Amino acid sequence: MRWTSSGPGLLEVSAPEAEKVSAIASVLAGLGIGWERAVACRRRANDTGLLAAAGLGVAVANASAGVREAADALTACNDDDGLAAWLEGMCLCHV
Repeated sequence: MRWTSSGPGLLEVSAPEAEKVSAIASVLAGLGIGWERAVACRRRANDTGLLAAAGLGVAVANASAGVREAADALTACNDDDGLAAWLEGMCLCHV
């Protein structure tokens, strides 16, 4: 069993092989896309593995300290549509 927590008072129990990184790896492999082309945007402490695996890890401003440290980039908090703002900025940079 794997025990994790995504917040105070929350306990998540799963099989060791049932985790976000392996699930996303399966999707990427099926699409023929490597991790280096993947972007992950997360905020919870149990998401640092996904940020590390992705070619680019983005944390929202209200993410836990560990997530912000694990990320390659930081954007506004999710309550302020941080991911949307980051994506719009990336799209405008490449026009």
